[in-house]
Amino acid sequence: MVEVETESEIAYSALRQMCAPLLSHLDRLSAAQRAALATALGLSDGESPGYLLTGLAVLGLFAEAAVVEPLVCVVDDAQWIDGISAAILEFVARRLDAESVALVFAVSTSASALAPTSAGLLAGLPELQVDGLCDDDARALLDSVLPRPVHPHVRDVIVAEARGNPLALLELPRGESDIRKG
Repeated sequence: MVEVETESEIAYSALRQMCAPLLSHLDRLSAAQRAALATALGLSDGESPGYLLTGLAVLGLFAEAAVVEPLVCVVDDAQWIDGISAAILEFVARRLDAESVALVFAVSTSASALAPTSAGLLAGLPELQVDGLCDDDARALLDSVLPRPVHPHVRDVIVAEARGNPLALLELPRGESDIRKG
């Protein structure tokens, strides 16, 4: 799931996106949890359910889906997740134990990308800092995807601009049809 800044104010938008593929397991939840989740996701009418019941419902949904096969839920750009979804997913993440479920949040650490939601979302959860590629590895990756050799100075500028971001190095050659020697 990839979040975008424009959806950060739409309640339950991230939760809806994350749970939609798993709704075939909804009938395995208790009636109260099923009703809470169906209401939160806009599948049925009713008063907005509380965090606790909705969180337990999402945890239950993930656990039921994981009975069939292990489940990995990835939230990319978690700094843009809506507040209610963030609170519920944080609740779920803190309670995963014996379930075959992994909940992974990817958050940009650049100062301009951080949103208020991300501040408390991941606090206290295990984390792994993923740094960019070193220049030598970045050059090697770039060289592997360039359609033809480029002047070393041009390659150095691209590597510097990408700041070690592998996706930037992979995507740039696809969008730049005008990369030329020299």
